[in-house]
Amino acid sequence: SIAIAGIISPRGKNIITFDYENRIKIWDIKKSAIIKTFAYKLKKVDVVKNSYTGHSFLSKIENNYFIWSFKNATRKPVYKAITEKDEIYKITKDFITTLDYEGNLKIYNHQSELLRSLKIKGEIFLEDQVKLSNSGEFLLAIDGIDLRVYKVKTNEILFSYKFKEDYSSNALFSKDEKYLIVFDDKKVKVFDFINNSMKSKVALNETHVKLNAIKNSNNVVVLKDNTYHIFSILGGQIELLEKRIFEHEILTISGNANYVCLKDTTNKTVKLFNRKLKNITSVI
Repeated sequence: SIAIAGIISPRGKNIITFDYENRIKIWDIKKSAIIKTFAYKLKKVDVVKNSYTGHSFLSKIENNYFIWSFKNATRKPVYKAITEKDEIYKITKDFITTLDYEGNLKIYNHQSELLRSLKIKGEIFLEDQVKLSNSGEFLLAIDGIDLRVYKVKTNEILFSYKFKEDYSSNALFSKDEKYLIVFDDKKVKVFDFINNSMKSKVALNETHVKLNAIKNSNNVVVLKDNTYHIFSILGGQIELLEKRIFEHEILTISGNANYVCLKDTTNKTVKLFNRKLKNITSVI
């Protein structure tokens, strides 16, 4: 069965896939070999995503969440303090964040202690509509055409923005948390959200794109079908560094942007593009 989704580990050593047969597979990239396979009969695997720690990833099986180790392919249930109605949308080095459909956001540490609660205005349905900054200090929430940036400790709204097109809206924080990168009206825009000013923008003749931050840099990846753009956000000024178009659809890109995972539907394989070597290999 062909993989319907996949992620590359932050350090670029493994690929994790899940398929229509509800199997999670962990692959060794260099050896193009499966480390371990987990199959779940009649239990749907909904989500597979990196935990951003570099050592583990998160999966959702029915209403149960598990954290898996890359090293030995073992799993453990996510903490009992998190209720079933909460959807986990991000795990960082220090935090687990959950959100329910009523807009109640909760932030836990890795000892299951509730650190902060936040009530988000509006209706939030999609994971990309809420994002926590890496430090946990700021949070952005998108409700239709309305974007708001909150200071988590005080629940204060620091910045507001109205999208022109709610169906293609997207946003994220820069790595240094000084800027907010927004995709709207076929443009990538950079805001100083603390001082409520736009620093720069660039036109991009696309809709429905995905924004990814590149680990350990202020660079941003814009993904669309079989194309990626990499932009620098140095000092708030946006500059195109690289653009590449593939024959196959892009599944995901590694956190450091060194590897791009591609879906070859014709041969039912997953291919890997190495940005440094500029070559493509079939790994699955």
